[in-house]
Amino acid sequence: MTDPHAYRYRGILVRAVDGDTIIVHLDMGLRVYTEVSLRIAGINAPELFRGTPEDRAKGAEARDFLARYEDKHVTLVTHKDRQSFNRYVADITLDETGEGLDDLMVMAGHAVRVAA
Repeated sequence: MTDPHAYRYRGILVRAVDGDTIIVHLDMGLRVYTEVSLRIAGINAPELFRGTPEDRAKGAEARDFLARYEDKHVTLVTHKDRQSFNRYVADITLDETGEGLDDLMVMAGHAVRVAA
């Protein structure tokens, strides 16, 4: 079923904040652009600033892996997620390959799937 509150956008991944949050330069249409922080839907990556030193190191590895995709064009579908600190989450696909960032993070071992 299609979410009536979901929106589709194009953008450029500007920065990986951590292993499951990114900053995107978003094309809102009609020559309107903005930068937004989005959580990648469906995954959870290790934290950067909590847990043991080993956990934090894994968080840094996840962020660094995601940073490989900075400056890449992406297509995303956003959803408001009240369980994600009332932020927006998004299904994010690389335009170049059609791969989802969630799939790439999980396949590389830097994130785990979570229930939607």
